[in-house]
Amino acid sequence: MVPNSGTTTLKHGSVGFWRVVFQGVSASAPAGAIVTFITAASVYAGGSLPLSFLIAFFAVLSVSVPIYQYSKKISHAGGYYAFVSRSAGPFAGIMTGMLVLGYHFLVLGFLPLFFSIILSFTFQYFFGITLPVYFWAIVVVLYILITAIPPYLGIKPSLNYSFIFGWAEIIVIAIVAIIIAILSGSHNSAAVFSTKYSPTGFHGALLGGIFGISAFLGFSSIVSLGEEAEFPKKVIGKALITDVLISGTFLVGTAYAFDIGWGPANAISMSNYLVPLTVETNSFLGLFAAVIVTIFFIESYYNVGLSFFTSTIRYFYGMARDDHIIPVYFAKIHDESGVPRRALILIVIIGLAFALIFGAVFGPLEGYILEATGLTILALTALIIVALTVGFLFKRENEFNIVWHLVIPVISAGLMAFVIYATVYPPSYPLTYMAIGAVVWAAISAALTLYVRKYKPDKYKDAGKYSSVED
Repeated sequence: MVPNSGTTTLKHGSVGFWRVVFQGVSASAPAGAIVTFITAASVYAGGSLPLSFLIAFFAVLSVSVPIYQYSKKISHAGGYYAFVSRSAGPFAGIMTGMLVLGYHFLVLGFLPLFFSIILSFTFQYFFGITLPVYFWAIVVVLYILITAIPPYLGIKPSLNYSFIFGWAEIIVIAIVAIIIAILSGSHNSAAVFSTKYSPTGFHGALLGGIFGISAFLGFSSIVSLGEEAEFPKKVIGKALITDVLISGTFLVGTAYAFDIGWGPANAISMSNYLVPLTVETNSFLGLFAAVIVTIFFIESYYNVGLSFFTSTIRYFYGMARDDHIIPVYFAKIHDESGVPRRALILIVIIGLAFALIFGAVFGPLEGYILEATGLTILALTALIIVALTVGFLFKRENEFNIVWHLVIPVISAGLMAFVIYATVYPPSYPLTYMAIGAVVWAAISAALTLYVRKYKPDKYKDAGKYSSVED
C-alpha cells in the first residue's frame, strides 16, 4: 500500500531513546499524578496507599507486555489502531482507533479544567485570594492555546521540554519525599505495604489501586512516535518498559513517603484537601518548599498537556492518512515543522469544546471528574482489545508464545476489566452518564466503521497497513 496523495511523511529518526521515554513519563504527569490520585486513592486505601500503588505498578507492567510485543512488529503513528487492524482486522482496528481518539479528546478536555482548579487553590492557599467564578474559562482557553504551541512548532521543541521538565519534576518531588521520610524518623514502617491501614482490608487497597492505574494511563502514548523514533522496533518497546519502571518507582516511593509523613492511621483525611501534599510539605519544610512543590505540580499539568497534544496529533494523523472515517485532508504535514498542523488545529478546537462544555454544564470540578471517568473507561477498553488480539498477530507469524501472547495478556485484560467494572458499578449519577457516553461513542464508532466498510471498501481493507518506516 502507498500513502494517499496530498500527504507527506513524519520526520524519521528524529527522536532518540530518552525523548521517547519522557513522552510517556510526561503523559503520566508524575508530579501531578501523585497529587491527583493519592487524594482519591486515600478514600479507599487509607494508610495502605503504597500497597495500592504497588498493585497498580504490577498491573500496568502486565498491561505493557502486549504493547511491547506489538511494538517489535509494528511501527505506526496510529499506535493501537494499526496494532489491532493488522492482528484482528480492519473493523476491530478502526473501532480501537476511535476509542483511543475519544480517550484523548476527553483528556484534552479534563486537563485544563483541573489546571484551573489547581490555580484557584494556589491563589487561595498562598495569597488568600478567591478568584472570580469565570476564571476557570479563561484558564481553559489560555491553557489549550499555550500548550499547543510547542507541538505546533515541531516534535523536538515539545519533547525537549518534556525531557527537561519531566526529569526536573521527578527529582524535585523525590527529594522532598525523601526528606519527609527521613524527618518522619521512627514512624517509617513497612506496614503501609500491608492491609493494616486499609479501612476495608485488601478490597480497599485494591480499589485504591484503580486510581493508581489511572495515574499511569499516559504511558502508552509512546507508541504514537513509531514513525519518528530512532530504530522504532527496538526503541519503542524498551522506552515503554523504561517509562513504566521510572513512573512506577516514583509513584510507589513518593506514595510511601507522603503517607508516612501524613500519618498512615489518619491518611484517609487526605481526601479533605484538594492538594494535601502542598499542606504536608508546608508542615515539614515550610512555605518556600511548599511553593516550589506547588509550582512543579502546576508545571506537571502543563507538561502532560504537551505530551497528549503530541500523541493525539499522531494518532489522528495515522488514521487520517488512511482516508476512511477521518478525511485525508487532516494528514497533510507542514514541510518545515514536520507536524500535521491541520490535525492540530482541529484537535485544539475539540479540546476547547470538551473543556468548555463540561465546565459550563457541570462546573470545573465535577466536569473534570466526569471526563476523568469517561477517559478511563475508553482507555482501558482499548487496552483490553490490544491485550486480547496480540496473540493473533504472533500466531499468524508462527512466533506464538503461550506466556507472552496469551497468559499475561489475558491476565492484564482481566485486571483492566475489573477496573472498568469498579468504575461504573454500583451506578452513581452523574458518573454513570460517562459510562453511557462511552457506550454511545462506541456505537457511533461502530456505525461509522460499518459505513466505511460498505462505501469505502478499499480504504477499509487497507486500514493500518501503511507505515512510512516499514517496507
